[in-house]
Amino acid sequence: PNIASRLPEQHQQPHSPVTICSTLQSIESEILSYQESLPPIRFAQASKPRSKPQD
Repeated sequence: PNIASRLPEQHQQPHSPVTICSTLQSIESEILSYQESLPPIRFAQASKPRSKPQD
């Protein structure tokens, strides 16, 4: 999905702090919702070497 195409106001208005803030919040919420939909694979792989010192 193209984020820029969904936020046309950025191309029409100057980059005001309010616009940037709302954009970052919307992007952050999308990232959080995307991470929540994924299984914690990275955390599982990162914890395996620590629990197995034999490696």
